[in-house]
Amino acid sequence: MSNPDKPEGRVPLTAWLPSEAIVSTPPAEAGPGLLPEAAPSSDLPATKVPRLWTLLVFAVTLAVYVALVPRLLLYSSPPTGDQPFYLMDTISLLKDGDLELSNNYAAQDERTFYELAPHPPGFVGMSAPFPLPPQLGETPGRPPQEWYASHLPGLPVLLMPAWAIGGLFQLWWPATIVFMCVLGALLATNVFLLGMEISGKLWIGLAVWLPMAFSNPIMSYSYLIFTELPAGLLLVYAFRRLALGWPANGPVRLVLIGLCIGYIPWIAFRCAPVTAVLGAYTLVQWWRSWRKRSVVAADGLPKSGEGPRPSRPGARSVFQLGLLLLPIAMAGVALALFNLNLHGQIIPRGGGSLVRGQEALFHWPWLGPEELTKFLYGAFGLVFDRRMGLLPNAPIYLLVVVGIIAMLRLGGSSARRLVLWLALLILPYMFVIAAFEWWNGVWCPPARYWTTFVPLLAAPLAASLAGLSSSWFYKILYALLAIPGLYLEANMMEDARRLWPTNAVLDRPATDWPFNINVHDLIPLFTPPDEYLHPGTTAQVIAVALAVSLIGYILVLRRRPQHRLPYLAHGALWAVSLVALGGGWYNMNLDFLQHKTELVEQQRWALNPAPKLPRGITYLNGKVYITDYDGDALGELDTGSGAYKFVQPVKGGTPVALSHPGDIKVGSDGLLYVLTNSKEPVNMYAMKPSGEVVKELALQAKSETAVGLYFTADGAFYVADMRGAQVRKYASDGSGPIFGSGGETGGLNNVVGVVVEPDGTIYAAESSAQRVQRIGADGKFVRDYDLPCQPMYVVSSGDWLEVSCGSGIFSINKLSGKVQRTQTSPGTARLQNPLGMAYSPDGLLFVVDRDALVEYRVQH
Repeated sequence: MSNPDKPEGRVPLTAWLPSEAIVSTPPAEAGPGLLPEAAPSSDLPATKVPRLWTLLVFAVTLAVYVALVPRLLLYSSPPTGDQPFYLMDTISLLKDGDLELSNNYAAQDERTFYELAPHPPGFVGMSAPFPLPPQLGETPGRPPQEWYASHLPGLPVLLMPAWAIGGLFQLWWPATIVFMCVLGALLATNVFLLGMEISGKLWIGLAVWLPMAFSNPIMSYSYLIFTELPAGLLLVYAFRRLALGWPANGPVRLVLIGLCIGYIPWIAFRCAPVTAVLGAYTLVQWWRSWRKRSVVAADGLPKSGEGPRPSRPGARSVFQLGLLLLPIAMAGVALALFNLNLHGQIIPRGGGSLVRGQEALFHWPWLGPEELTKFLYGAFGLVFDRRMGLLPNAPIYLLVVVGIIAMLRLGGSSARRLVLWLALLILPYMFVIAAFEWWNGVWCPPARYWTTFVPLLAAPLAASLAGLSSSWFYKILYALLAIPGLYLEANMMEDARRLWPTNAVLDRPATDWPFNINVHDLIPLFTPPDEYLHPGTTAQVIAVALAVSLIGYILVLRRRPQHRLPYLAHGALWAVSLVALGGGWYNMNLDFLQHKTELVEQQRWALNPAPKLPRGITYLNGKVYITDYDGDALGELDTGSGAYKFVQPVKGGTPVALSHPGDIKVGSDGLLYVLTNSKEPVNMYAMKPSGEVVKELALQAKSETAVGLYFTADGAFYVADMRGAQVRKYASDGSGPIFGSGGETGGLNNVVGVVVEPDGTIYAAESSAQRVQRIGADGKFVRDYDLPCQPMYVVSSGDWLEVSCGSGIFSINKLSGKVQRTQTSPGTARLQNPLGMAYSPDGLLFVVDRDALVEYRVQH
């Protein structure tokens, strides 16, 4: 992190080459409200950065990070998410010298970061599966008995020294955390340097460093074994050095830049396009340096000007380019050979990151309205999602838009070029992530995929402060937007379990916030969306973002511009932005804005004791019977008195144990039939409401997990066999199956609820495929009804189906195929997690919702 103006180490290695000395010209003096201009062959001004401040920023960042490592070990232990799989690779490299993991899993090497990890006093920790379930990649180039991870070894290689040193003290995993903190501190230092270089002011460098280094995502990922932060460090360093111009980098730095660029795909193959853009930037900067040179005057001070241009680059220039490109080429060839060895091809399917048995799903917006909607959910979710979005967890990044406006209006050509290259690096990558099915990273702290690129956003943040340095209003706005990120990160580190989605800080109850505000009612959640609040919350956050951008735009507009753009063009740009944001909002929320089924609550009963996992229910003679899958129990609620009790099945005076009862229905004989799941021959009990078991049925071909049941008028019944991937029909005496169907593909993907019409038409809720399949009486697929959640149970009434799904219920018109959401009547509690449902003879719908049973009148 030394002064780029000081050519240390450059002359001794290149003095033998016949060429003129090339140095950077100093930045042009900027007038009030203008950004400093860079030298002709660079995009960042050659700002003199005090070495002491650079060291101080690094030391303070590292000290704070390391001081909080015990908080992580206290609450977020053992490592979860992708972390243990990178650690298993690290262990294999050090222990065996290879990446083949079958012996490491057999030896349970994960013990080093499970029970052998340190547990501080008052240890809380988190639950995690042990032994560690392997997460293996598809490696057709290797024998099937060999196990390899689903990711590249770039990060495990970096972790090897820390793991080895930590092993000397039996502190393997904590040592890798400290190493990640070092990488995080280096990244934060580059943020400081970039902020200071673009602005030329120390206070701006510090003002950018402080909120970025100690808020999400940089600080969060400085404790976790994920690839995004190391990739971000390599990216920001390489970009900074290239932006400073070719003459600012001696041979050692050129090699280091090449190593950084070449190693990025080894850390995450999906970053290969980023490497390509950096490679292009390398060639552009080299060409600019050769075409626009500065000549050293006789007195040794640089002055602007151009010497005679040779017809071709000199030996020194080509040598310097080779120093940078050679590491990139070597890393690329090595990666190609690695992929050939494991995958049999240079560019493996899914980039080599596919877990066995899984597919990488992308929703490209040009493939149709449904795919466009899913893409927009990813795009807006990356920015605005309460748990995983960038802005709710670090609002300071709202001001990046202001910085870009300042760079375009108040900066010179170098600032505009920086905006272009930042866009080329960030936007294509994030476009692909927005289309990715798991854009949120699934199990990780917020803004996982942004982590690689947020260091680059130090440039527009610093530019906004430099361009509006005379505006106290903007400085106050900057501080106000910086504080929430610092506060939220402090909350996360106070209890490191809050780094993870199930304990997200912004999901905490109102009592944990000043003024008793339900923050989660103000910020949208995209997975899954709240059908009641989503239109309003998404409109709110988009409006806030627009308002802040507009304020910054007006402030920048008042400065003396470096470049004037016709006001008509300004209006056109704002109009396009408003149309894009408004159109995206409308597309996302169209489903929520359409007509809904009204659920008018009639009565509500608390289930005490609450079932552990309620499943199917049925109605009989004023009573509702509820199966408790995890509680191995059957509950009965009397709708007249409100009394709730357990029903104990008994046969011949001996209690009968219910093993994971999945559903209960009333047969044509008036008995209650309970579908159970065990290895015992008996899979179903027919009993009187008193609990007396009348019949025991052994259902042939039924798997160990089936949770859907439906009886027809002739006494036959259908079982939705979840693990067996079939809907099977049995005779009234349990013989059979006399019929079976796997739907469209021959195998239903986690089928749950089932309903059968009098004509034999079957409706099956295919949970993992997020749809309800309509299957003909002959077992052949007819059509499906797509849902934005995992459907569970299905009930039928007239022309409509009701489907419990996610945090609500959907209605499907069997005639038109229309799918519409439901809403509870105003002033009544919303559904949380509805599962089993049943209609009474008078048309009232009963729904079991966690620890409550609710009675609704349904108005379609």
